[in-house]
Amino acid sequence: MSTTELLPSERLDRVQRKLQADGHIRITAVSRELGVSSETIRRDLKRLADDGLVEMVRGGARLLGGEAEGPGTSLPPVAQRTGAL
Repeated sequence: MSTTELLPSERLDRVQRKLQADGHIRITAVSRELGVSSETIRRDLKRLADDGLVEMVRGGARLLGGEAEGPGTSLPPVAQRTGAL
Protein backbone atom coordinates (compact mmCIF):
# COMPACT_ATOMS: atom_id res chain seq x y z
CA MET A 1 0.00 0.00 0.00
CA SER A 2 1.46 3.38 -0.92
CA THR A 3 1.44 6.25 1.53
CA THR A 4 -1.31 8.02 -0.44
CA GLU A 5 -3.60 5.08 0.32
CA LEU A 6 -3.08 5.03 4.08
CA LEU A 7 -6.09 4.76 6.32
CA PRO A 8 -6.32 7.60 8.86
CA SER A 9 -5.31 5.29 11.72
CA GLU A 10 -2.28 4.04 9.73
CA ARG A 11 -1.26 7.60 8.95
CA LEU A 12 -1.55 8.60 12.59
CA ASP A 13 0.54 5.59 13.60
CA ARG A 14 3.25 6.71 11.16
CA VAL A 15 3.16 10.22 12.61
CA GLN A 16 3.49 8.74 16.09
CA ARG A 17 6.45 6.56 15.07
CA LYS A 18 8.20 9.59 13.54
CA LEU A 19 7.62 11.57 16.73
CA GLN A 20 8.91 8.70 18.82
CA ALA A 21 12.05 8.37 16.69
CA ASP A 22 12.87 12.07 16.41
CA GLY A 23 11.15 13.69 19.40
CA HIS A 24 9.62 16.31 17.10
CA ILE A 25 8.24 16.68 13.57
CA ARG A 26 7.71 19.43 11.01
CA ILE A 27 4.25 19.50 9.45
CA THR A 28 5.49 20.26 5.93
CA ALA A 29 8.06 17.44 5.95
CA VAL A 30 5.60 14.84 7.20
CA SER A 31 2.85 15.95 4.82
CA ARG A 32 5.27 15.55 1.88
CA GLU A 33 6.52 12.20 3.17
CA LEU A 34 2.99 10.81 3.57
CA GLY A 35 1.50 12.48 0.50
CA VAL A 36 -1.24 14.33 2.37
CA SER A 37 -2.02 17.99 2.98
CA SER A 38 -0.48 20.00 5.78
CA GLU A 39 -3.98 20.52 7.16
CA THR A 40 -4.42 16.74 7.47
CA ILE A 41 -1.21 16.47 9.50
CA ARG A 42 -2.30 19.43 11.66
CA ARG A 43 -5.56 17.62 12.45
CA ASP A 44 -3.64 14.46 13.34
CA LEU A 45 -1.30 16.42 15.60
CA LYS A 46 -4.22 18.22 17.24
CA ARG A 47 -5.73 14.84 18.04
CA LEU A 48 -2.46 13.73 19.63
CA ALA A 49 -2.23 17.05 21.51
CA ASP A 50 -5.80 16.66 22.77
CA ASP A 51 -4.78 13.20 24.04
CA GLY A 52 -1.88 14.85 25.91
CA LEU A 53 0.83 13.09 23.89
CA VAL A 54 2.38 16.02 22.03
CA GLU A 55 2.73 19.76 22.26
CA MET A 56 1.95 21.79 19.15
CA VAL A 57 4.74 24.21 18.28
CA ARG A 58 5.13 26.60 15.38
CA GLY A 59 5.35 24.50 12.21
CA GLY A 60 5.10 21.15 13.94
CA ALA A 61 4.90 19.32 17.23
CA ARG A 62 7.14 17.84 19.85
CA LEU A 63 6.71 14.74 21.92
CA LEU A 64 5.84 15.59 25.50
CA GLY A 65 8.54 14.59 27.90
CA GLY A 66 11.34 16.16 25.88
CA GLU A 67 13.59 14.00 23.76
CA ALA A 68 12.58 10.87 21.90
CA GLU A 69 12.09 8.05 24.35
CA GLY A 70 13.98 5.41 22.36
CA PRO A 71 13.05 1.84 21.43
CA GLY A 72 10.54 0.02 23.56
CA THR A 73 8.71 3.11 24.80
CA SER A 74 6.55 3.87 21.79
CA LEU A 75 3.18 5.51 21.90
CA PRO A 76 0.28 3.03 21.90
CA PRO A 77 -1.29 2.36 18.49
CA VAL A 78 -4.24 4.58 17.64
CA ALA A 79 -6.60 1.62 17.53
CA GLN A 80 -5.75 0.76 21.15
CA ARG A 81 -6.18 4.34 22.36
CA THR A 82 -9.47 4.90 20.54
CA GLY A 83 -10.93 1.41 20.87
CA ALA A 84 -11.25 1.30 17.07
CA LEU A 85 -10.59 -2.42 16.81
